[in-house]
Amino acid sequence: MGSIARGLVVVVWTERDGDVIRIISARFATGSEKTEYRSSAGE
Repeated sequence: MGSIARGLVVVVWTERDGDVIRIISARFATGSEKTEYRSSAGE
């Protein structure tokens, strides 16, 4: 998870062949995911 200008997003990715990263999905975080992220990030 990470923040962008429009909000908090969840990204699923896989690493292929060492330095190649393939994004599988990206979506805005749900309310409960935002709460969990902020509590673990110390915000």
